[in-house]
Amino acid sequence: MKNKSISGMTWALLIVYVYMCTSMLVYSAPPGGEDFLKVVNALTPVLAGLFATVCAGLVWRRVPDEERNIWFWLCVGIGEWTVVEAILAYNALTSDTLRFTVASTGGLGLIRLLGYLPIGIGMSHKMTRSLTQITWRRLVWAVIGGLVLPSILLLAFTLPVLFNNERGPGFSLIAIVLALYPALDISFSTGGFLSVPKKRDGWWHPWFLIGGAWVLWLYADAWYWVLRQLAAYRLGLPGAIRVDIPYTLAYIVLGLCCIQTFPLMSDSERRDTKA
Repeated sequence: MKNKSISGMTWALLIVYVYMCTSMLVYSAPPGGEDFLKVVNALTPVLAGLFATVCAGLVWRRVPDEERNIWFWLCVGIGEWTVVEAILAYNALTSDTLRFTVASTGGLGLIRLLGYLPIGIGMSHKMTRSLTQITWRRLVWAVIGGLVLPSILLLAFTLPVLFNNERGPGFSLIAIVLALYPALDISFSTGGFLSVPKKRDGWWHPWFLIGGAWVLWLYADAWYWVLRQLAAYRLGLPGAIRVDIPYTLAYIVLGLCCIQTFPLMSDSERRDTKA
């Protein structure tokens, strides 16, 4: 059973490596120029989000009944994000506006923010099942990663905006909404890490890597917030690449981690899902 898990993770790492190499080549020297890069930048999050949604849906259909609430809500949340990505891609391909700018000015950034709610419900179900024997150490990490660090980051991102009225209240509101993303990413990555059962698979456990997916979103969302305040987000530039590649990669990692749950299912659980 363990060998299957390691073999599956090896394939997952290989897919991630291929994506990273391909993305760096495409962004550094796009074969079709800026227009081709614009299409790639718009469509890759949609395809990656669809992949993650399908993977979460497959897990939801095949896990035992007591686990289905977890994966149902994850599938709903990721699916909502994928729908938003599809709308953003359509806007980006039919106008001269960049994808992230459309998300913020069109209100879709706020709609995507709602996707954290069903995902949070699913992860809370998982945490309650994993933390049956909670320790003080895990409780401290839950408080630090789920409350303290997100609050500090949110204050650090929003206070300078609130005291700077040069760009108007609309810009401040958008900046505050975008600041919620990295703050929530910290909480969700902590939830993923704490959902790993004690003394089981460690680094190879899918929920540990699901937490890693939110670390990638944390990196991308925080970088985008900074670039937007500096008005420095430009498609194809190094700063934008630091946002776009990890942002899409997080969807891919999330989908691969969903697939990795199957090697961890016991033989009895597999018989139950086939019945």
